[in-house]
This record gives sequence, structure tokens and C-alpha cells, in this order.
Amino acid sequence: HESRRIDNQLRGRSGRQGDPGRSKFYLSLDDDLMRLFGGEKMKIMMSRIGMQSGEPIYHPWLSKTIEKAQTKVEERNFEIRKHLLDYDDVLNEQRTFIYGQRDDIIADNELPKRVMQTASDTIEDFIDEFKHDARKNSDEAVSALFNQVKETFGLTLNLDKSAYVGVKNSENLQADILEEMRKDLQEKELLAGKENLNMFIRSLYIQAIDRKWLDHLETLEALREAVYLRSYGSKNPLTEYKIDGFNIFYDMLDSIRLDIARKVFRVKIQVGPANYERSRKAVRNVNEQHQDAGMFAGGMQSPGGRSVVSAQSRPENATYVRATPKVGRNEPCPCGSGKKYKNCCGR
Repeated sequence: HESRRIDNQLRGRSGRQGDPGRSKFYLSLDDDLMRLFGGEKMKIMMSRIGMQSGEPIYHPWLSKTIEKAQTKVEERNFEIRKHLLDYDDVLNEQRTFIYGQRDDIIADNELPKRVMQTASDTIEDFIDEFKHDARKNSDEAVSALFNQVKETFGLTLNLDKSAYVGVKNSENLQADILEEMRKDLQEKELLAGKENLNMFIRSLYIQAIDRKWLDHLETLEALREAVYLRSYGSKNPLTEYKIDGFNIFYDMLDSIRLDIARKVFRVKIQVGPANYERSRKAVRNVNEQHQDAGMFAGGMQSPGGRSVVSAQSRPENATYVRATPKVGRNEPCPCGSGKKYKNCCGR
């Protein structure tokens, strides 16, 4: 075998079974173990000595060569396992972080603050783009920023665009936008209740984390299979895997945060008369359905509360008259096929 450990296990098993003999292993110089690890030299040496093909060989040199080949295989397998562990460490660090964040979200009772922090970071990125575009045309830059906020968060800003023309007002613009978003979030909290809003945001976070984490695992698996090709460009596949793996991981985290913030700001909460009227309509529909069912049953109620069907509506007992004689299962089929009735039309 490739591993000496397996050979020793086989020897030990035969000894435990009470076998007083000795273990004997048969190996060919054409086997993978000898062919890949030094068997070619031994094969040339034996041919020079005059050994014929198929002739058994017993020699200490051969036993030592086999042992060296097994040692090389063990070292190679150890390096493979060590290499796999290096790849698994990357995923293990990401797994530890993502599950830690998941546990924190489950225990957090102030999740709107997380959403607001994500919104603040996103608006800051928008403002950086605004500063660059405002140098060319301030009016178009302000309009583009307002549209960007509306497309991302579904929020229409009640701000005067003319008051923010120019790069100098970018800080005030950022503060005013965040204040509008903060008011919108506080209004949702007042309408739904702090606990209900927190539970809603928590469910969004948990669903997004579970779904995107599974997609992330598939992405890393594909990256792991493809990163070996970079060795042709004199690059270390493990290093490239770590760099790309963490870049993909951080992109996933940003995607989760932004998706949650979008959904929270886009959600519309309705309470009061609208919901009350909707519930009344639902109850009214249920009552109408029950009334229709009672009318269909006959419209009369017995003293015990059961509906009574009138005697006229009951179907009369009818006698079935057979027009043709009954065909037995083993008789020839009337269709003329020549088969028995049970194997033809009587199936």
C-alpha cells in the first residue's frame, strides 16, 4: 500500500486473529507506487542483472526502495492535507465573522441604528461623487444626487435644490439628507412600534445573511477550482485565493447592508382606518359565504341547528337495467380480439 500505516494495520489484524505466520505483500515494479517513486531505477538494475519478466524478486534493496517510496507518498499526502487546511482557514475566518454578526443581530434591540449607519455610509459615497460632478455643473449634480437617493432608497427629499448649489454646501447637503432619512425612520418606528420594526429588520437581516452566505460558499468553491490556473502566471494560488476570497466576502457584506437599508426605507406602513376597514370587509365576505352555503343547503334549520333538505329535493331511487348480458372475466372479449375479457376491455 502507499502508506506504511495501512501495512502495519494489516499485520496487526492478522496477529489479533491468532495467525502465527507472517505477512507477505506482493508488489510489481509497474505499480503506481514503484513507477512514480523510484521504481524505474530498480527496474533497470534488475534487467542488467538478468532477471526475467514475471520472476519473483526477494532482495533487501527492493524492500528499502519500497519503504522510501512509501515515505515519499506519506510526505506528499501530508503536504496536500496541509495545503487544504490553508484554504479552509480562509473560509473558517469568514464563517466565524458572519455567524458572529448573525448572533449579534439576533440579540440587538437597536437594529434601526444599523440601518441608519448603512444609509450614512451610502450617502457619504454619493456626496463624494457629487463633489466631483459639481465642479462641472452644480445644478445637474444636485438633481442627480436627489434622483440617486430616490432610486436607491425610494425616498423623495423635501429640500430646496437651489440652496445646495456649489461644492461648498456639500457638508450641509449631506447632513440635511441624513436628517430627512432619520425622520422617515422615526416615523416608521412610531407607526409600527419600536419592537415590531426591530423584529421586521431582524427577519430581513437573517434571511439575507442565510441566502447570500450559501451563494458565497458556491462562489468560493468555484474560485478555488479556478485559482490554480494563475500558477501559470507565476502567482501563488493560495495568496490569490485569499485576496479574491476576502474581496468577494466584503462585497457580500456591503450588499447585505445596502439591501436591508433599501427595503426598510422603501417599506410603507399603514395603520388606522384603512386596516380597520380592510378587516371589516374580510369579516363581511366570510359571513356572506356562510349565508350562501346555508341557502344552498335548503335554507331551513332543524331544532338541533342542522339544515334540513326538503323531501321534494331528494333524488328518487332508480333501478339500473342492464341492456346486454354480463360478460365474465375469463370469457372471450365481445370486441372480437380473441383475448379474454379480463385481458382486453375488462381491464
